[in-house]
Amino acid sequence: MSSPLVSIVVPVYNGEKYILECIESIRNQSYKNIELIIVNDGSTDRSIDLIKKFQWSYKLLNQKNSGQSCALNNGWSKSKGELIGYLSCDDTLEKNCISELVSSFENDYDIVYSNYHIIDEFGKRVSSVDLGDFSYKGLCEDLICYPGPGTLFKKEVFKELKGWDISLTQVPDFDFWLRASRMSKFKRVPTALANFRIHKGSGSIKKIDEGKSNEIINVVNEFHKHENAYNVKKARINANKIAIYHHLKSKRFLVIICFLVKSLMISPIICFNIYYKHLLNKFFIF
Repeated sequence: MSSPLVSIVVPVYNGEKYILECIESIRNQSYKNIELIIVNDGSTDRSIDLIKKFQWSYKLLNQKNSGQSCALNNGWSKSKGELIGYLSCDDTLEKNCISELVSSFENDYDIVYSNYHIIDEFGKRVSSVDLGDFSYKGLCEDLICYPGPGTLFKKEVFKELKGWDISLTQVPDFDFWLRASRMSKFKRVPTALANFRIHKGSGSIKKIDEGKSNEIINVVNEFHKHENAYNVKKARINANKIAIYHHLKSKRFLVIICFLVKSLMISPIICFNIYYKHLLNKFFIF
C-alpha cells in the first residue's frame, strides 16, 4: 500500500475530560491521509461543544445513546477509507502510529495491531503491553485479545462480519477479532504506538452487573459451537476465570464459588494449572 485513506472512528459518550487530547493525537499524526469520524453517542456533557472548537476536518455523527458497538458500526458504515480503525475517546496515538501500521499491510494481511502503553488519568506512562505475535491458539484457547488501541483493518473485514455485536458491552472487540480469525491474517508491529488510559471510569476496572460479567462465557461458548479449535475445555475455563475476576470486583462470592465448581467439573487438571499461576501472584490478580 502507498497512502490509502484511513478512517478513524472515535465514539464519544460524556468524554469531555479526555476527548481533546484524543483528537489532538489523531490530528498530529505524521500520516496525513486520515478521515476522522466522531460519533456522539448521546453525550450530555460538554464533549460536543469542545469538539466543535476544532478547526480541523472531521465528520460528526449524532445518535441516541446506544453504546460503543452501535457507535462504531455507525461510523464505519459511513467511512470512505480502505483501512479503518477506532480510538476510544480517552486513549491516544503516538505520532507515527498510523504511518507504521499502514506500511505493515503487506502479504495479504487484513488486520495490523501494535504494542501499547498503559497511561494514567494524567497521561503518565504506567507500563507497556506486549502481547506478542498473533496466535490463533492464543486467541481462541487462552482468550488473548491481541489487537488493542490503534489497530487498523481492511474495511472488507467489517463488511464481511457486519461489525461489532451490538448486544455486547464488555467484550465486543474480542468477539469481533474471534470471528475475524476465521477469515483474516493478523500482523503485529513490535512497537508501542498507542496509549490505553486507565482511570476511575474505565470499563476495564469499574464494577459491572452479573450479566455483563458473564459475556465472555457466552461469546466463547458460541464460538466453539462452530469452531472446535484447540482445547475447548481450556477456553471455557479461561472464560470462567475472566468472569470470576469481574464478579470478584462486585463481591459476588457465591457466584464465584459456582464458577470455580463449574471449572473443576470441566477439568480439574486444567483448572488447577490455570488458577494456580494466579494464586502464586495474589488471589485473582490478572
